[in-house]
Amino acid sequence: MLHKKNIYFLFASIIVLAAFYLYDPFALYFQSDDFIHIKWSSEGIIFQDNAFRPVCDLSVMLDYFLFGKNAWAYHLTNLVLHSITSVLVGVLCTIVLKKYFEIISQRFFPSIACSILFFIYASHSEAVFWILGRSAILGTLFSLLFLIGFLQKEKHPAFIFLYIISWVLALLSYESCWVLPVIVFLITCLEKEKNKWKHFAIVFIIFIVYLFVRYFFIHQLLGIYEAGSFFSGDWKTLSQHFLLLVSRSFLPWYSGNVIAFYGLIILAIILILFFLRIQNAIKKKVVFIFICFLISLLPYISLGIDTNGVEGERFLYFPIMLLGIFIVLVVYLAAIKAFYKELWLLFFCGFQIMVLQENSANQQFAGKIVQTVLHEIARADPSKKIMVKGLPQCQYGALIFRAGLPEATGWLINKDQEKNIIIVSQRSEVLPLAKNYKVEYVRVPTTGPYQFNFKDSALQISGNVFSPK
Repeated sequence: MLHKKNIYFLFASIIVLAAFYLYDPFALYFQSDDFIHIKWSSEGIIFQDNAFRPVCDLSVMLDYFLFGKNAWAYHLTNLVLHSITSVLVGVLCTIVLKKYFEIISQRFFPSIACSILFFIYASHSEAVFWILGRSAILGTLFSLLFLIGFLQKEKHPAFIFLYIISWVLALLSYESCWVLPVIVFLITCLEKEKNKWKHFAIVFIIFIVYLFVRYFFIHQLLGIYEAGSFFSGDWKTLSQHFLLLVSRSFLPWYSGNVIAFYGLIILAIILILFFLRIQNAIKKKVVFIFICFLISLLPYISLGIDTNGVEGERFLYFPIMLLGIFIVLVVYLAAIKAFYKELWLLFFCGFQIMVLQENSANQQFAGKIVQTVLHEIARADPSKKIMVKGLPQCQYGALIFRAGLPEATGWLINKDQEKNIIIVSQRSEVLPLAKNYKVEYVRVPTTGPYQFNFKDSALQISGNVFSPK
């Protein structure tokens, strides 16, 4: 008979292996903006598109230096970084349990559960599936190292060095970490150590210096894209976006798997009941973590998030790190039989895998469409124009060619052919392509340009076309 711990290990292994399979880097490809930004990285360009994320830019440059134009390698880097970040989430959970709840548990393995939950969590999968989503991963990875160092700064000077270096690297990776001074301020208010404000002052000063450096290089602190609703004072839109970000942190995109959607609603209600069973003496500390999660959503309320696809889920990567810790602590600290806690976690992970499977299928399909289009362009006469009609932008948020088709042609096929791509129209983002997408050739005796016309289930190529292979 299997020991209970062995059963837990078996289920955990199955869940993690299923997630690794769904994240499969060899089944993914370059998409949309990748062709623009990776090309720039290959040319040594930093501060791309007026963004100040040099750590991400340098990491892509390194990938290009090592792997060239092999898409799987970039995706493998994302998966490795995501795996490291997931482990660090568990480390932070352990520190939080020991420091604020005075708990060291070997029975329920909350830290391991926290790492696994973050690794498989479907609502931030865009950051892993999309190469340029790496900036969100890097920002969170260094933010975790910052928090790990900051929460243990009294133990050894090495932790002070860790949080300072990690704070700088987080700022140079992604703007998600901008909420950390607020979170650190709240943490400092709760601490009892002497000279506690000294460390907050260090964090704050580094942030101010970063803002000056950022402005020096890109001549702005926030752009219209990131903060348009802030600049216009559109508080109604900001409030709606905030509520959507909160709901999408718990639930999948609304046009996705119906069973998973309603299943997660039921599990969220049960989680609330778990929360009510936590002792009042420690309930405030759990609420504090949830408040930090809500604060972490604020940088994205001008942008919002898609409810018909996965686009924008990279914005949730850092917040879900805090949400995951909150969820595991609620389950772990609730005065309920261990069997019900374990059953809830099992079902919650199961539903996350269901959503992740759907996200993976759409990302892989989007990549295959990109490959199909580039394959057909490569077979065309490089001297002829290509008129593109109804170019698909995305598949339920998984980017295809919202941008980057001319750049992809020049980067991967023929530099001179890039100027021959003429995009006449783009397909609506809310109109998905049908699976089993195919290519149809319509021979028209003309010396004019090729016509690439995207229909629901087929790319129709007309003109004096080449014979299909």
